[in-house]
Amino acid sequence: MYAHPSGHAAYYPGTAALFMKVLFDPAEGRLLGAQVLGRDGVDKRIDVLAVAQRAGMSVYDLEHLELSYRSAKDPVNMVGFLVANLLRGDIHLWYPEEFPECAERALILDTRTQAEFFVLIPYTELRERLSEIPRDRRVYMYCRSGFRSYTAYCVLRQGGWETAFLSGGTMTYHGFHKTPPATGAAGMPVVTHAEDVLAQLPGSLTAV
Repeated sequence: MYAHPSGHAAYYPGTAALFMKVLFDPAEGRLLGAQVLGRDGVDKRIDVLAVAQRAGMSVYDLEHLELSYRSAKDPVNMVGFLVANLLRGDIHLWYPEEFPECAERALILDTRTQAEFFVLIPYTELRERLSEIPRDRRVYMYCRSGFRSYTAYCVLRQGGWETAFLSGGTMTYHGFHKTPPATGAAGMPVVTHAEDVLAQLPGSLTAV
């Protein structure tokens, strides 16, 4: 499972995405391992995950951890929510390793904004444009981190489509596939806030 929550609450300055990978037992949900990469908050999360693994905790336990100085949406909680939802059958995922073969049997639907797109239906317009989505193929959705495509996934799943969203979004995808830079001009400027800030900061990222 891949996830990219923020290192700390977005309303505080200096936030940046974490790159999280979690291994788990698909039968029981027991936590088997984790990797975290990021600018800040890496040590906090890997400490919690290490203790949880040593204690034999499951991803279901991660959902309910109450951690200091954070809301219920701490990155560790978010990982627990994602994996637990997957194991319960509430969500279905597809993975970067499946591309490009999966494009032969499924519609690849981009749920980002017009500045970023592939076959584009922004998640904010999805309910009004459901007639554009075929029902005779599985629909594989993606966005930058997985959040918007999850929202779109819920809409299509409730409407009866067979669908899945990309685990970790394009932030994880680019770690598996080297894609050339886009040659077409975007319809509107793309502002990469966190990435630009990280590029200007001294020092290196922390990986555990």
